[in-house]
Amino acid sequence: MSKLLWQPSEAQIKSSNMYRFMTLINQQYGTAFDSYDGLYRWSIDHIPEFWKEMWDFASIKASVPYDKVIDDVTKMPGARWFDGARLNFAENLLRFRDDRLALVFRGEDKVRRTFTYAQLYDEVARVAKALKDAGVKAGDRVAGFVPNMPESIIAMLAAASLGAAWSSCSPDFGIKGVLDRFGQIQPKVLFTADGYFFKGKPLDSLARIADIIRQIPSVEKLVVVPYAQEQPDISAIPKAVMYADFKSAGDGLEIDFAQLPFDHSLYVMYSSGTTGLPKCMVQSAGGILIHHLKELMLHTDLKREDTIFYFTTWPRMRRSPCSAPVPVTWPPLRPPASGPRKNSICPPCGRCSPPVLPCPSKASNLFMTPSSPTSSWPPLPAVRTSTAVSPWATPWGRFTQASFSAGGWP
Repeated sequence: MSKLLWQPSEAQIKSSNMYRFMTLINQQYGTAFDSYDGLYRWSIDHIPEFWKEMWDFASIKASVPYDKVIDDVTKMPGARWFDGARLNFAENLLRFRDDRLALVFRGEDKVRRTFTYAQLYDEVARVAKALKDAGVKAGDRVAGFVPNMPESIIAMLAAASLGAAWSSCSPDFGIKGVLDRFGQIQPKVLFTADGYFFKGKPLDSLARIADIIRQIPSVEKLVVVPYAQEQPDISAIPKAVMYADFKSAGDGLEIDFAQLPFDHSLYVMYSSGTTGLPKCMVQSAGGILIHHLKELMLHTDLKREDTIFYFTTWPRMRRSPCSAPVPVTWPPLRPPASGPRKNSICPPCGRCSPPVLPCPSKASNLFMTPSSPTSSWPPLPAVRTSTAVSPWATPWGRFTQASFSAGGWP
């Protein structure tokens, strides 16, 4: 065996979330796991039990408890997870309202902004009320043509609080790229920044958004967030309103979180679009929530005093608000796989490991986890077909944003 470059100390292992979870499983089920391997194998062989314990370990907040973890572990796609539960994704992420830091933002233009949990809740409440006043309701779509900045997360959480699905495109996309995506999902409200920074230079987004808005008739309101300029001119853009004027001016607002099924739509993500129009993939609120909680709590050992930094322009950026408050330290025990997979680098496809089931396709592997895409598009509200994909952890750490290039998804 090759020499290990590094491994955690015994004290680090025993103070990790993974070790605490493993100890809990040993107590609950009479097992005697002392390493990741045994726990990983148990999670595959006992899928309902694993996800039940993860739900409890993460203290997921639900107004109505679930009736059953999963209806049929052999059914993929089509398995129903946590049927009967009623919850809200945003409510779980906004459970803290204290003065600890929730967001730390650094833009390429060297701007630094911070939000405490109390400030984040207040800002989301203002935007949520404005969206509700604009007629946004459960099942609608709200989209963002925005860089990775606080308003991206705020708009997403506000939409999720109402039960609307969120979707986004990087602001360096051309007009066709945006229309190919947002044109399919027909958003009711669109958030955009006036521009972004790349290699120290401000780049304008308003000229493109003016063309885009004219070609997506479903958009009833365009909310412009100033970033590249303090006072951008939006007078020539149809349906445009400045972010500060859009959000509610009320103080002490409380968010009325819509209580929705586990598999209610949360995100619409997209394939690359290299073989035609990008394929729309719907992700469920409950699946995203519990899977990201598992990933952040167990695999990154996130604790509330930590800070997580996630730098990417890929749509997987959407997992970061779930940490968001939560952080990256070392992977405890040994680098884990990402979830209880039915087969995860098999010889046929080269991607599933270890192969537990025959690979159903040379192009894909089979996940039996509540965080697989729930459906494709359309229709959006009817997303009761498979599993879902997911986020967060309790306690949470701070979430650090950086916008060093054009793009980003909250």
